[in-house]
Amino acid sequence: MLVWTSIISRQKQRSLLSASGFVLAFLFAAHLARFHDWTLPWTLGVAAVGLITLRSVGSALWFLARHPLANCELGLTEAAHPGSSVRCALRLRARRPVEIAAIGVSLTARQEDAGGGVRRLFRTRQVLAEGLALKPGENVEAAAHLEIPEDAPVSYRLEERRVRWLVKARVETVGFPAPEEELVIPVAPLG
Repeated sequence: MLVWTSIISRQKQRSLLSASGFVLAFLFAAHLARFHDWTLPWTLGVAAVGLITLRSVGSALWFLARHPLANCELGLTEAAHPGSSVRCALRLRARRPVEIAAIGVSLTARQEDAGGGVRRLFRTRQVLAEGLALKPGENVEAAAHLEIPEDAPVSYRLEERRVRWLVKARVETVGFPAPEEELVIPVAPLG
């Protein structure tokens, strides 16, 4: 069974950014109203026109600049232990024509010390696909098994040092930024 990441957080971030823009536009209109001694109807009219213009410009820019992949979801097995493998799967859906140079996943173990330093303990990488050309609405699914070594440290604090295991998927697209999905997985001891 795989646990899929959600895209809700991206929608919330976009909504929060939009609300912040609305508040700033309204405060700017209120400042102009005080400076020019506008009446309340004029202030509300300028604020409404400003907010509608801001929303329209933002929507147009978002539509023109959006990535050709509609979604990039990473699914993982729920738990792992030293000597086992992590089963991961990646789902992509194209919004518009896009060329994908490579799709890869990696498994990394990092150790954080009390001073904030990070040291990489282990890393393995697999390329799932190369040289794909997707049409609008086309889906791609790829899966891999990433092996955890027998002597791997587990994911909890060891003498004030924390070990974190990360699975990261990266999609190299031609002409666009590479989307990445990253999940922390627990590596528990056997028994």
